Amino acid sequence: MNHKQNISSVLINTTARLHMGFFDLNGQGGRQFGSLGLSLDAPSTKVELTMAQGAVESQHEQDYVFKNKRLVLDYLGIAQNVDIQVLEQVPRHSGLGSGTQMALAIGVGICR
Repeated sequence: MNHKQNISSVLINTTARLHMGFFDLNGQGGRQFGSLGLSLDAPSTKVELTMAQGAVESQHEQDYVFKNKRLVLDYLGIAQNVDIQVLEQVPRHSGLGSGTQMALAIGVGICR
């Protein structure tokens, strides 16, 4: 039996990551791309996504959070708007993957 749940909000938590470097970039080992990194317990990115009616005014309208949200919604053809509250955030430009983790959290949250 297939039951569909109506979820109005979702909380996504991601870890920071410490990028250690690339390996085997020339593909001699059979792998074209590869890198090594470590997941850190702190700091972390935590966002809450809530289904919204109509336009959403938020603190993120002009920044990368809003742009990532629009990119995912448009790509997936989702008309429902989403409000995103950033509860915790890896410091930007700190080398801990803050932009990647935020984009992934937004994408996963919208898909859920």
